[in-house]
Amino acid sequence: MKKKIIGLLVCVCMCFSFFAGCSLYRENSNAKKAAVAIKVGDEVVTREDVQNFYNSLYYGSNAIYRYIYTEEELTDLVVNTLVNNKIALQEAKKKVVITSEDFDEITNSIKESILGTIDERERAIFEKKGESIPERICNDDDCKDETHHHEKTADPFVEFESSKVEPSVVGEPVTNAEKKEKTAALIVEIKSNCAEFETRKTAFSEYLAELVQSEVLAGKTTNATRAFENKINELIESYEEQKYIENLEEYINSRIEITDDEVIEKYKEIIKEQKQKYTDGSFAKTYESATNDTYLYMDYSNGGYFHVQHILLQFDDADLLELKALTGFGVGLDEYRYLKGLEWLAEDGSHTKENAPAICYFPADDEDVSAFRSLDDWKSYLSIRAGYVGNISSEFKNLDGTIAKNEQGEKLKISAAELVEKVEAITNDTELSDLEKAQEFRKLRYQYGTDPGNETNDIFGYVFTTDIAKLDDSSLSAKGFVGEFVEEAYRLYGELGSSAIASSYVITDNGIHILMAYDKTKNGEICEPTKTDMENTIISLVYGQDVYDYVYALLLKEKEEKAFNEYVDSVRDGYNIEYKLTKYKEIFK
Repeated sequence: MKKKIIGLLVCVCMCFSFFAGCSLYRENSNAKKAAVAIKVGDEVVTREDVQNFYNSLYYGSNAIYRYIYTEEELTDLVVNTLVNNKIALQEAKKKVVITSEDFDEITNSIKESILGTIDERERAIFEKKGESIPERICNDDDCKDETHHHEKTADPFVEFESSKVEPSVVGEPVTNAEKKEKTAALIVEIKSNCAEFETRKTAFSEYLAELVQSEVLAGKTTNATRAFENKINELIESYEEQKYIENLEEYINSRIEITDDEVIEKYKEIIKEQKQKYTDGSFAKTYESATNDTYLYMDYSNGGYFHVQHILLQFDDADLLELKALTGFGVGLDEYRYLKGLEWLAEDGSHTKENAPAICYFPADDEDVSAFRSLDDWKSYLSIRAGYVGNISSEFKNLDGTIAKNEQGEKLKISAAELVEKVEAITNDTELSDLEKAQEFRKLRYQYGTDPGNETNDIFGYVFTTDIAKLDDSSLSAKGFVGEFVEEAYRLYGELGSSAIASSYVITDNGIHILMAYDKTKNGEICEPTKTDMENTIISLVYGQDVYDYVYALLLKEKEEKAFNEYVDSVRDGYNIEYKLTKYKEIFK
C-alpha cells in the first residue's frame, strides 16, 4: 500500500482543480461538498476533496483502479493518501519554501496547461468548419514549428547526469508582492495570446463561459474576468501545494546516505541474481565484470556482442513505388545470404563454399529455393536501385524537436551525401573521444533519422552477437534486419580494434543507412569489484555513465521509495487526525 500511496501523493493536489465542478457530483449541495471529511492538524479534507480524488482514479487516466479495488478499498486508499498529503504539506511548510524560481515554474506550467486547452478548442473550431488546422496549433510532431505560441519542451537529447546525492539548500521564499506581480503578468500573457486570432478569441470565450457557468452553479455571483482570475488563483494554490511536497521530497532524499560499500554490495547482489536467472547460455541480458583490456558491462549476449546505431534516410515515395515494381525488391535475410553465396562462387574460380564469408548461405541439395530470385535479376536490380540514392533528400528537425527551417520559413532538407559527410567528419575527428563520437552520432540520429523506431530504440542502438555463425538463431536481433544492413554491421565489427568506433553507409530497399558500430565486448570472469574499477568503467558510450553511477542510481531509487513514507510515518503521531466522513456511502450520499 505504501508504494501506491507515495506514487499518488504528488498528484493529489492537481486533481482538486481539474475535477472541481465535475458533473459527476454536481447534485450535491454546496454545504455537502464543503463538509469536513477529515481534519489533519491545521488542515482539512472536505467531502469534495475526497470525491474529486476518488473520481480522478475511478474515471480518469488511472481507471485501472476501478478493476483492482472495491468501492470501499478505493475509498480507503484515497483517504489514506489525502491524510498523508496533508501531513506532508504541513511538514513541507516547516522545512522548505516556494522560491521565486519555483513560482516561475508554477506559472509557466499553468500557462502551458491553459493554452493547451485553448489549442484543443481552437482545433475543434477548424475541424467543425472543415478547414485545415494551422501549423501554430497542430498537435502532430510532423508540423511543430518555431512559431508555436508557447514554450517548447526541453531538449529531448539529455546526456547522463550523475545520480550522486547532493544536499539540497533551502532558498529564499517568494514574496507576496512577487506572487501578485507574476500572477498579473500570467493573466495578461494568456489573454494577449488568446487575442491574436478570431478563432482563438472564440475558443477563449467558450473557455471563459464554462468557468462562469461552473461558478454560477456553485452559487457565486461572477463574470468572465472574475471567474478567470479565480481559476488562475485556484490552480496556483494547487500547484503550490504540489511544489511544496516535491521540495520536501527533494529535501528528504538529499539527506539519504549511501556508502561505497553499499554500492559494491548492491552490485554483487545484481550479479548473483542475474547469473542465477541466465544460466542456459541463451541470448539474454545479464551482468558481467571483466578487467584489463575490456570494459565492465551490465548486459551482454553470451558469446560477446557489439552495438550498432544507424540513421536511415528513406527513398522518395515516388521512387519507392518504382522500386517495388521491380523483380529484385524485397529480398529477405535468408534469400540475401543465398544470393551472396551465388555471387561469391561466381566472382572467382578459387572461391569455394569452404572459404566463403560467413554471410553466405549454401542450401542443402534437397532444399527448395525455387522462390528465390536469380543472381542476374538481383544484380540488375541493385544497379538500378543505386541510381535512386542521389534523389534522397529529407526534411529534418532541430534538437528541440521543431522542424528545421531557413529564415524565410521554408523547411530545410539534407541529402544522403551531406549526411554521410557529417558522420565521416565525426568519426575521423581526432579531437573527439569515442564517447563524444557516439554522443554526436546519436544527436544526428535524432535530428535526421526517419526510422520509426529510432527515437524509442535503446540508447545503445541495436545489439548484434559477435558470432555471425549464430545468424540463424531467431532470438537474435539481426534476424529481423535486411541482409545488406547485417553484412555491413559485421564488416564494421571487423574494423573495431584500438578504436571502439567505426562508421560507414549501406543501401537497402528502405533507403540509405549510415551506421556506427561500437562497444566491441568479450565475455570475462566475474571479478571482485572495487570502487575504482566501477568508476573507471563506462557502461554507455552514448551517455558516458559509469558502472558505479549506474548501481548507485538503482540503490538511491530503492532508498527514495522508502524515505518519504518513513518520514511521514515518523511525524504522523504529532498530528491530531479526526475522521468524520470516510466510508464510500458517507462520501457520495
